[in-house]
Amino acid sequence: MNNNNLDRWQETIKSQRIEGIDDLIRSKIENQVRRPLYFQWKVVFTGMVAVFVSFALLVNLNPRFNAFAHNNDILRPIAEMIDFTNRNDVEDAFDLDYAQQTDIHLVAGDYKLDLEYVISDYFTISLFYELTYQGEPYEGFTPPKTGPEIELVDSDGERVWTSAHNTYFEGYQWMELELIDLNAFEPLTIRIIADDDDKTESESATIQNSPYKKVEMIKQELNQAIEIDGQRIILDSLEVGAFVSRLKFHADPENSERIDQMTFSYQNGKKQAQTVSASWTPNDYTYLFAVGQLNRSGPVEVKIVEATFIQKEKIDIVMDTDTLQIEGLPNEVQVIDQSKGEDEFRFSLLNSKGNYFSAVSKELGIFGVSHSLENPSRTDFYFKSTELTPRRIEIELHESRDLKIEGQKFRLEW
Repeated sequence: MNNNNLDRWQETIKSQRIEGIDDLIRSKIENQVRRPLYFQWKVVFTGMVAVFVSFALLVNLNPRFNAFAHNNDILRPIAEMIDFTNRNDVEDAFDLDYAQQTDIHLVAGDYKLDLEYVISDYFTISLFYELTYQGEPYEGFTPPKTGPEIELVDSDGERVWTSAHNTYFEGYQWMELELIDLNAFEPLTIRIIADDDDKTESESATIQNSPYKKVEMIKQELNQAIEIDGQRIILDSLEVGAFVSRLKFHADPENSERIDQMTFSYQNGKKQAQTVSASWTPNDYTYLFAVGQLNRSGPVEVKIVEATFIQKEKIDIVMDTDTLQIEGLPNEVQVIDQSKGEDEFRFSLLNSKGNYFSAVSKELGIFGVSHSLENPSRTDFYFKSTELTPRRIEIELHESRDLKIEGQKFRLEW
């Protein structure tokens, strides 16, 4: 089903009296039964598949329809079967009294946000709220309307989160925020900013985040070494929160290559594995995965899927920005596809060893570097000529390679 069909389906739902949808369903079923048998046989499969897919999408993507389906005698059994928004771990957090009830009401322009509950651990803050637009439940708009921005800052006015995941839980909008640092449970300030032309702001409110309702972190020291194609990483520690855990590790300083990036997958009991990239600095790495104290269904098996290695020894090249002549390239590296326009120039390097390059300019920032999917040994460079003041620039090239990893895994338990 394409987006247009889904939009029309949602508009049909919205145009009906919400309490009359069960009558609509009954009438459709009765009409189908009265049709000739050959016609039913022809359309019933494709029709029912389309209806089922549409119904499943609405249950999982539309909070208003989700709440209606779970309270409808006809739809409830099907909704419970296909509703992937059910989260037993969140229910457990409420049952164990980790959910802190708030009484915060914010208004910005045509938006109103009623913040009902907050759940905090050391990695995330989860906000459970109801959001309305012009008095109706907010269900999202097409661009350029984006909905209000939710701003959450600490006592110094600094943003406390890096990324947000939006879904819903039992009729509430649920925003799960990944924290920049460990949650100190200091008072947090929240406000909303409307997406109108004036960027209308609400008043600010304070979340008194009780330390007595936090989910205590479990921390394990690991000190476990793993070798990947001759390079070693050392697993330092595992920190386990309510819904999310954080694995910290570092590269062995004796490695002959720098591990630039790693990609993992994990298996939580019988749940499907998910692939996530680790965030990194030149020396320390962090892998955040969505298994915590409340949603673990078995041992967590982590697999290393892919890694990027960069040689520590760099290649210094010098380029003349007028003639595009490049000096200092090794014999196995060929310059191809050079071009120069009024405000830009491009060139590509082809490495016969099959590796590509990362790059840093000593005089100016590299405007763009990309790697060819069709030819992994090719690296494309793109500069804006308006940024070039020297005629000759020095560029550091770091030879890189991607490695697909098979069978490298380790087990985490707590």
